[in-house]
Amino acid sequence: IKALGGRGKCVTTLAELSWMTEQQRAGRSGDLLNDGSANIFYIHDFSGALRVVSVRWRDDGWRVYAYEIDCPRCFLGRRVFSRNS
Repeated sequence: IKALGGRGKCVTTLAELSWMTEQQRAGRSGDLLNDGSANIFYIHDFSGALRVVSVRWRDDGWRVYAYEIDCPRCFLGRRVFSRNS
């Protein structure tokens, strides 16, 4: 978060993530990695808590997982998205 410019610049929205996956339906090429590696987003959940959201392409679609911000396994991604991206 600090490397991305802090919370104000690292946070994206679920709508932005949804738009990106829609643009790469069927695993098409684009900004998101589609080789099974994680694409990492920082998104506020409905209660306002900041979550790490991991998005991975699998053979039949995008898989989306949300983790608490201090979960060590959620940072195994290869590409991180932010408002600074």
